[in-house]
Amino acid sequence: MRRSQEMELQENADLLARVIESDGARRWLDFGLDPEAAELIAQRIAEQLRPSQPTVVLSFENEEDAVLAHLVARALGATRVILRSQEGLLWLSHAVPAGSRVAVVSCAKASSMANDVVAGVLETHDSSIVEVVELHLSDAAAMEPEQHDNE
Repeated sequence: MRRSQEMELQENADLLARVIESDGARRWLDFGLDPEAAELIAQRIAEQLRPSQPTVVLSFENEEDAVLAHLVARALGATRVILRSQEGLLWLSHAVPAGSRVAVVSCAKASSMANDVVAGVLETHDSSIVEVVELHLSDAAAMEPEQHDNE
């Protein structure tokens, strides 16, 4: 696996602000607030991923991850797969072709252990993670995504 590489998208703070929901005590992403902004964010993420040539975009099971992964996959012309879990069992929503180059897209910062688990699941399909993109809310007023390279 390649080491982490941070990706700055601060110039997109205006787009990101359009999909942040708040109840005063906490903030979260809601792509339904502004579908146009969601699509533009996904297109910009796809452009950052394009040099890695992912053939599959994988997300976790939650709604915002699935929406973002779907939009990124569409922009890349890639397949979208969801990592599902129930009672400690993990499986993919559908088969990943052997040799797939997988970009993991998430709206939350995942632990390195979670990414290792994803990598292990993909290894059983003879595929590997080429990039991990985590779009998350920071403690500051702005939101910044991070991108990690993995080999």
